[in-house]
Amino acid sequence: MVLVIGIRARYLSPQQHRALVHTLTHLPTYILTYLLLGMVTYCNGFATERRADSALGNDISSTLTNIYGKCVNGFLQGLGREDPMLTKGRILWDNFTATGDISGVESLEEYKNGSVIASTYNAATALCIRKTIPKQQKRVYTFALSWDCPVARFGDGGSVTRYYSQFFSGSNNAGLASASISIYALLRYKHWQLEINNWQQEVLQKARHGAKDELPEYYSHQLFNELYYLVDGGSIWASATPTISSDVYPYDITEVSKAINKDVLRMSLLSIVPTMAVHNEVVQGCGGLKDVVGQFLYLEGHEYLMYNTYDVHFYASFALLMLFPMIELSLQRDISATVPQEDLSTRPLLSTGVFTARKVMNCIAHDVGSPFEQPWTKCNAYNLQDTTKWKDLGSKYVLQVYRDYCYLAETLTGTGIAESLLRFLTDLYPTILLVMKSLEQFDPENDGMIRNQGFPDQTYDVWTASGIHAYCGGLYIAAMDATAAIAKLLNDTVTHEYYTVRSQKGRVVYVTALWNGKYLNYDSSAQPHHDSIMSDMLAGQLYSYCCDLPPVVSHDIAQSCLQHIYEYNVVKYSAYAACNQGSNTRFNKQHTYIGCVNGMRPDGTVDNTCIQSREVWTGTTYTTAATMIFESKFSTQVAVVVAAADDILASELDSPVVDNSHHNNDMLKKGFATAKGIHDGGWDLFGYQFATPEAYEASGNYRSLGYMRALAVWSIQYSLEKKI
Repeated sequence: MVLVIGIRARYLSPQQHRALVHTLTHLPTYILTYLLLGMVTYCNGFATERRADSALGNDISSTLTNIYGKCVNGFLQGLGREDPMLTKGRILWDNFTATGDISGVESLEEYKNGSVIASTYNAATALCIRKTIPKQQKRVYTFALSWDCPVARFGDGGSVTRYYSQFFSGSNNAGLASASISIYALLRYKHWQLEINNWQQEVLQKARHGAKDELPEYYSHQLFNELYYLVDGGSIWASATPTISSDVYPYDITEVSKAINKDVLRMSLLSIVPTMAVHNEVVQGCGGLKDVVGQFLYLEGHEYLMYNTYDVHFYASFALLMLFPMIELSLQRDISATVPQEDLSTRPLLSTGVFTARKVMNCIAHDVGSPFEQPWTKCNAYNLQDTTKWKDLGSKYVLQVYRDYCYLAETLTGTGIAESLLRFLTDLYPTILLVMKSLEQFDPENDGMIRNQGFPDQTYDVWTASGIHAYCGGLYIAAMDATAAIAKLLNDTVTHEYYTVRSQKGRVVYVTALWNGKYLNYDSSAQPHHDSIMSDMLAGQLYSYCCDLPPVVSHDIAQSCLQHIYEYNVVKYSAYAACNQGSNTRFNKQHTYIGCVNGMRPDGTVDNTCIQSREVWTGTTYTTAATMIFESKFSTQVAVVVAAADDILASELDSPVVDNSHHNNDMLKKGFATAKGIHDGGWDLFGYQFATPEAYEASGNYRSLGYMRALAVWSIQYSLEKKI
């Protein structure tokens, strides 16, 4: 069915016609409010009217009066004719745009009495209301568009029930709750507006405090708008519980239209509010148990159809953790459940044609499946590379679990919260040990450091790494420290001591192999790009800051690395991009930076080893900025530095072996300038608004519009809020 939504206004200037609010909640409903002057005609599913200066308390009564006095009788006012050439409501829409109303098409009564038979596929419906507004007077019109699709189905025939349905769709999940959801939204949207505003102000206040009142103007734009992907990323919030509130109020439009006592209907609809409030308290203390909070799926990207892609969620997870923490814990539990899974069926890799097993035991799944199969039971839909041999997934699992615990233990309060978080950590501890033990197969020297194996065996899945890798090695050191910390919390002395010693050994090997006096080399191989400047080289360092772990490298080394990343991957790359814009003077005048490119050569040229080395990744630009902001909180100080290959770690060295000739302590501004490149280059110059891609190049060519990783902008908020 096609629902025609529109506004047709006469004699209105752009200044007179303003949208006031577009609020999207986890409910399948969309609220729009318009302030109008003059003569207007508009149509939609449900509508309310009030004077612009009316009191908030009058909204509910006027809402119900207008819905039942004027709207219900014409709810399905038009039905498209049985015409295969007009399957998109064209008759309805053409008539509306030409005349301002929807007369001349079949009515709901004609449909009901059988004089018109509408095809399910060709039906179109609309509500049209005509109002005359006296000159210089204002009216506010609010309408809600809702849809009830309580069951999500997958390609193999499996299905799940959406989480909201336990409150609205009734025990039969018949998909008839859209009317009730619309009315409920009209009753509650003012409250939602207020709560959203309060939340945003609180978030920004925390950010200002962390930034010492130097919060740039663009920041709130990116922080809140990148959240579009949580609802636009093929997301499914599935319920694992039976209906919570069933048959408390009418579910479908037929029953709603029969309701005579508006006060009774209002009270029955609003009774869901305390039910949700009580449920929310239970959820906050559930530790991510799916029987309470359900399960969450979102696609890696609009083009990459894999759910909960874990190497990418490593970046995006900051948003879920800080905003929907129990959903984040539920997702981590689902990932943990993939560790013992085994699927030895083989398939050819797209990269080489070699047949490999889909999933082996004791390793983290790349993803929990695709829309074409049954998620959670058929994981690893990805088949470009052999992810069972990836070097980053296991470390990312341990780091995310411990970061989630640390953040929530510090920020959540309430009865039973501490116990539930410790239970979460205890439940996942066995799989942490399995994963960490499995990673040791990639440490052939038994020196505490894993080696990459000469193929793209990490999230940069066409960028080859060999030997000790700045990215994977740093993650592994941080993961060993996290495992030791978890073991200490859970009173596992043996494991704590084992990974404490092992991380110390690995740190010496790592720094000795990669540190060149200015930054960490890409890897320890003899490849031509071994000494490239990788923007994501300090991913492990970022998570060590998030979890109050020992830094992977000293602060002096980290700041020198970040200084070179800023000078090369941000500043010099943007200069290169400006030269490649040709006659596009808008770039030169308005856009200083366009993000942080993945790889730069030490001679100041872009690393053209592969497509990924020369791309700007939106998500890693944000996390690099977050690392800079974290590092800005540390003054130059005596730190852990490796003096020679066979040295043990020294915690007090008077003269660290670091080239600080380009050192600049002002990392906070550099962090914000780096992140601003995604706003200026991605959203403004290249026009990627609300479809932030995984990557783009200096030319503006993009890859994978609408992508999960850009949610990593919330890592910046994390770095601002975190107390060091």
